[in-house]
Amino acid sequence: MLVSARDGAEDGRRKLEALAGGEAAIVGLFSVEELSAALGLEKAVHAGVKKGASADRFLRAARRLEGFRPA
Repeated sequence: MLVSARDGAEDGRRKLEALAGGEAAIVGLFSVEELSAALGLEKAVHAGVKKGASADRFLRAARRLEGFRPA
């Protein structure tokens, strides 16, 4: 799974999607500020999440949250 900040550069997201070969789920729900705070980093734009039960739960929760966030 690829978590890509919604306010990050579109070009960077496209490059990562190409590297993943279209096989990775994309979550573009969070801002750079939110993603950085969650990861404890100064400026996080992209993050990868390995397959597994935790990733599945995160993806389900992110998809539910999308319904409450403006597009």
